[in-house]
Amino acid sequence: MIQAAKDRGIRQVMVNTNGVRIARDDAFLDRLAQLEPVIYFQFDGLRPETYQTIRGEDLLDLKLRALDRMAEKGLDAVLVAAIERGVNTDEVGAILEFGLEHPAVRGVVFQPVTHVGRHIDFDPLERVTIPDVLHGLVDQAHGKFVMEDFVPVPCCFPTCQVNSYVFVDGENTVPLPRMLDIDQYLDYITNRALPKPTNSADVQNALEGLWSASAVAGTEQTADQFQCACGPG
Repeated sequence: MIQAAKDRGIRQVMVNTNGVRIARDDAFLDRLAQLEPVIYFQFDGLRPETYQTIRGEDLLDLKLRALDRMAEKGLDAVLVAAIERGVNTDEVGAILEFGLEHPAVRGVVFQPVTHVGRHIDFDPLERVTIPDVLHGLVDQAHGKFVMEDFVPVPCCFPTCQVNSYVFVDGENTVPLPRMLDIDQYLDYITNRALPKPTNSADVQNALEGLWSASAVAGTEQTADQFQCACGPG
């Protein structure tokens, strides 16, 4: 399916997975690495009990192994955390920090649990909302974010999705909305978990404007990292 999509000119293909086969199957991983999809990777937290509650078994070691193997093969991953009140709402900051530091990770997605089908007991008045997640990130991420760093995305509904993009240079992280007039580039992030590829003229113009206005001294290496931070390529 991945190859069929690429053969038809789809430049970015995403594979939604729990990572079990990636962690265990060398031949499967080798083939994935050849095709270079983005791995939309189920990753609910950094505690064994989180997986025991949400997934029914302790999957933490398997998740970490899968991520390390993706890094070895040069695959890009987006961490996707299902957030449930009383289970892992206190882990959103740790998940973000982990994602910023892991070489395979290019993005982190927090999805409040939708209680349909099979699910643990819950009080509908206590469900997790997107503002809950944002406040958790601001409170838990050691000053890396403020609420103004997040932008509602004009996709299916204004409160359905909120994004931020971050320039990462070693230990330094700078949310791009602090340096860009983000309203000019909303189409760049509309309906996307990752930005458009870096051959987009919109992206090029945005980066040129950012670099000239930011007064941040940079080397060629820093510029290359900045380009990668804004899209795979």
